[in-house]
Formats: sequence, structure tokens, C-alpha cells
Amino acid sequence: MTAQAKEVRRRSSSSGHELLLFTSRLSWERVFSRPEESRDFERRILPSFIRRCRWFGGKAKPISRMTLQTVIPVKVGKTTHYLVFVEVRYVQRLPELYFLPIAYFPTEIIMEHVEYTAQSVVCRAEVHGKTGFILDSSYDKAFRDFLFLKMASGFRLKVPSGGLVEFHASQFSKLKHGKVESQVLKADSTNTTFIFNDRYFFKFYRRIDREINPELEIVRFLTEKTSFVNSPRYSGSVEYRDEAGHAVVLGLLQEKVENQGDSWSMTMEFVGRYYDRILGKARKEKPPPLINRPALSFAEIPGLLQKFIGPGFYERVVLLGRRTAEMHLAMASGAGNPDFAPEQFTDSYQKSLYTSLRKLVKDRFKLLRQSMSKLDDATKRFAERVLALEDSIIESFNEIYTVRINSLKTRIHGDYHLGQVLFTGKDFVIIDFEGEPGFSFYERRLKKSPYKDIAGMIRSFHYAAYGKILLNENYHEKEVRILEPWAEQWQHYVSRFYLGAYLERMGMGKELPCEDDILIRTYLIEKAVYELGYELNGRPSWTIVPLRGIDYQMRRYFKEKEGVKPSVN
Repeated sequence: MTAQAKEVRRRSSSSGHELLLFTSRLSWERVFSRPEESRDFERRILPSFIRRCRWFGGKAKPISRMTLQTVIPVKVGKTTHYLVFVEVRYVQRLPELYFLPIAYFPTEIIMEHVEYTAQSVVCRAEVHGKTGFILDSSYDKAFRDFLFLKMASGFRLKVPSGGLVEFHASQFSKLKHGKVESQVLKADSTNTTFIFNDRYFFKFYRRIDREINPELEIVRFLTEKTSFVNSPRYSGSVEYRDEAGHAVVLGLLQEKVENQGDSWSMTMEFVGRYYDRILGKARKEKPPPLINRPALSFAEIPGLLQKFIGPGFYERVVLLGRRTAEMHLAMASGAGNPDFAPEQFTDSYQKSLYTSLRKLVKDRFKLLRQSMSKLDDATKRFAERVLALEDSIIESFNEIYTVRINSLKTRIHGDYHLGQVLFTGKDFVIIDFEGEPGFSFYERRLKKSPYKDIAGMIRSFHYAAYGKILLNENYHEKEVRILEPWAEQWQHYVSRFYLGAYLERMGMGKELPCEDDILIRTYLIEKAVYELGYELNGRPSWTIVPLRGIDYQMRRYFKEKEGVKPSVN
């Protein structure tokens, strides 16, 4: 074994991954031409490799098998790369389709090509009498350069088995054909991302579908059909179009956004300062009664809260609310485009919405009951209190189909929270229009109420308020008890700053019509209930956050029933 091969194996072992050996008597260009060769790769190599990839979302699901559904050869210099579509079949769930570009490199040149990470090397290989490694092509610079240059030229590659691989460039971007510099970003993600020439951001999608990717569709629409400038500009894409005309989006190229980090990090910093002020100056102060109006300005909240929250953060929240409204106005501006034209709520839609909400509550509360052993004693007590609200929660959804709602459905972001908004230092840029990862592309493309995005952002403020307490191990138990009621104050008023700015930019004033109030309240409860599943399955110690969200919204619902003017949070 050469020194290069030993080094790759050493790095893999140190990462906890022993590389399997794939053997074939055929040349690399013929490996996938015979079923017996493909079958060994499917049965042994793929499951071992894909299960350890960060981008694979099915780790917790029982898998029945993985199969190579589509294999597309692409020649880059002297190396043949394969664009592979892997169908993952589960025991009790619908199958998913994943994208994996791969190539074989002989041992003697491996270190010249591989940018080693724990998931850049698929396996060791003995192919046609030669030893080497099969790599994820994303980590080969020549392959990345090929992608960029082919997008710049608008190249179309005919696939021997039928169909086309199409490389597109935006009419608004002038991609240059000269020298290409690229790097793979190492951020934990459901996709693989590159930076080209320090100017363009390229996203290789890993989970794919034979339905148009909503992110490509939305980003291209916002760039080419609207004046909205607070999202990354569409620059190009790579798509595979099969013989039936179905387009599978493999990659999206956007202009890179210079930024100071996402809004979650920025917000958590401000929450930390807020808590520092409270612990320093208000340990014995009692939080003032909450003002329950849907929209509030900074001058309308108690002076103590003005002092602790600070005008600087207020101004940023207001700007974020305005940018959210501008995004929604842009998405609703495609009257002549059936994929973006707004649609009216209907009686049947309201009824189906109620049915889905009811099912969500039943499913999540069943999971909560089954997961009580995962929770600490304090969270268990809170969970029992929330479980007792099940019937009342379902009752609160009744108005969704008993009240005629005169509202519009439009395309929305679909997975909107503080982590999806970059802060540039002066403004906000909204990113990642893929939609909710747990849904199919078809479901993500459905038009919905923009208030779902609003609920997502308000829930994100709630997460920031309580998450800062969970993440800070330096807070003593007594300090946590002091901060928790102030956390409710913070998220209560910040949400109202945000909603007020949104409503004003939408031209709605500061008062919510009854039906809009019903929608926001419903989507806030829905979002918190949905979050229960995520936390119980992924990080049980955070389950207290959605439980608090459900409890807070139901307290607001009970006050409304008693005749108190409804608030929004």
C-alpha cells in the first residue's frame, strides 16, 4: 500500500470510519453497466457510506434497501464521474431520492485530488486490477470547475440512456470563463455547498425529487420577476431532465452575500445582554403586566422593558418585519404566473386545514405521552399540564372552519426563522427557500397563508428567549428562576415589534381583523405542536420550549374566550 493510500485510511480510521473495499474486474467506465457489479455497490458500499453523511436525513428510520435508480456518466478531463440517484426505501415510510456524484481515482494520484473530510471518501476500490478510492466528486476541484464553466456556457449534455443534463446561467449574471477558484464549505448541512471565485454560492442538493425544487423556483422568480433585493440573486443551476420531461434540480448557483452571521446569532447576543441587565439591576424587580395589543412600538411598552431591550435591537426587529412583508408582497406579485398567483381561501381548504391540525395534535401528543421517560422532572410536570389541554387545543382550531376566512394563499418561505436570515451589518437578506425539510417538494410548493411564515419567526423569537437560558451553563438555578418570567416579557414585546412593522409595511395598520387574528393564533399553536416532534426525537432537553409556547398560546385563547381583547404572540 502506498503512502498516499495509508494516509487516507489513517484519516478515515481516526474519524471512526473504516473504509470498505469495492472490487470489480471491469474498468471504472463499465462498473455500472452490469447488474452484478451495481448490486454489490448497492448492498454493501452505499448503506455504509450514506448513513454516515451529515446530509442524509433517514438515519433514524429502518431502511429496507438502497438502489441505484439513475446513473449518468460525465467526462471531466480523463476522469469519468457518475451522477448517481440513490433511492432509499424504508420499512414503513415512503422512499426518498438522494443525489451522489462519484468518481474513481487511482492510489498514486489520490492526494492530488481529495480534499479530505470524513465523508469525501466513499470506499477503497480495486477496479480492473488497479487500486484506488471512490470519492464524492464534490471534493474534486476539477469537477467543481467543470460545473461552473458549463453553467457559464449554458452547456447541455446528452445522457446515453436518455434525457439531458442542463447547465443554466441567469440572464442577470455574467459568469466568466476564466480561472475558477472554489472551496467546499464545511458547515453542517443537509446539502453540500461551494464558494466560487469568492463571489458565488453553489448548493448541491442531496435530497432530490422529480418535482421542481421550490428554492430554485422562488429564487429565480424573485430575481427575474420582482424588485425584491433582500434575497440572494439567482445566477445559475444544474438540472437533469429525463425522457418524460421531469426536471430534477441538482444544484443552484446564487450570488454570495457578505454578512456578519445569521440573525439567530445576532439575536442571541442581544438576549444575553438583556439578561445581564436584569441580573445586574432587576433581581428584585417584578415583571410588569403584559400589554396585550397585537402591535406595539418601542415607546408604548413599559419604561423598564425599553431600558432592558434597548432601542438598537428594536430598530433591527422593525427592519426585519418590513423585509418579511416585502418578501411576501413580492411572492404575491405573480398574478399572471399560475405557480405564484395568489389564491383565495375556500370552505374546503379551511375544512382540510382543520383536519390536518387535529391530526397533528393527536400524533404529537401521542408521541409526548410515549416519550415522558426522556424528560426531566420539571419538564414532565409541564408536559402533563399541556397534555391536559389537548381537547381545548383542538377546540381552539374550530374557528378555522366555522368562521368564513377571507384571506389569500400565496407562495411562502415555508421554513422561516432567525437562522434563515443573514444580517449584513445594515440590513437583512433572506436565504434558504427550500421549505420545510420534512415535507415533499410537492407539499412545499403548495400555496399557504403568509401568516405561517410570521408564526415561524415569532416562534423563533420564543426559542431565542428560552434557548439562551438553556444554552448558558453559567446561570445558577436561582438566576434561571429570575430570568424565566423576563424571558416571557422579552419574546412578548419583540414579537409585537415585529408583527407591528410587518402589518404597517403590508398596509394593514396596527389592528388585526378577527380572521387574521384567528390565523396567526392557529399557526402559532400549530408550529409549537409541530416542534414537539422535532425536540422529542432530536434533543429532549429542549422539549420545554415548545411546551411553553403551547401553554402561552392557550392562556391567550382562554383570555379571549373570557372576553379579553385577543393579543398575538
